[in-house]
Amino acid sequence: MRAAKEGVMRKRLLKGLWAASLVAVLAVISMPVGAAEIHFKVPFSFTVNGAVLPPGTYTISNAQSALWVRGFSNSAVVMTNRLESLNDTGAKLVFDKYGDQYTLRQAWTGGGNGRELPRPRLARELADAARSGEVAKMERVVIPAL
Repeated sequence: MRAAKEGVMRKRLLKGLWAASLVAVLAVISMPVGAAEIHFKVPFSFTVNGAVLPPGTYTISNAQSALWVRGFSNSAVVMTNRLESLNDTGAKLVFDKYGDQYTLRQAWTGGGNGRELPRPRLARELADAARSGEVAKMERVVIPAL
């Protein structure tokens, strides 16, 4: 009796594992081309969606309207707006720099496709301070893909 129960449970477990494997394979196959991962080496700390990320190598990927910024030990996710450019087709990250503070503003994945991040409250405050002369003016910093 006990052996029969174990056999039924084993069959159910194998069917469940098979179904989970099938779902995982289909999810990978259906991943959009725009979700390609691009690697960047960022030599300074920067802010993404309120999170301060340290210098390091980061993987950028996007799908639909979200941008994932993943490092070795830190990551951030942010909703973005789509950008297109006919002139610039290289993969790059674009930062706004105010003094010694960097904020990620755009992520270009190549082929003229990019994502623009919303300007955070801190960047708006720094921009206002720069206009009044309280801090250095904003500079654009571009990091190309590895």
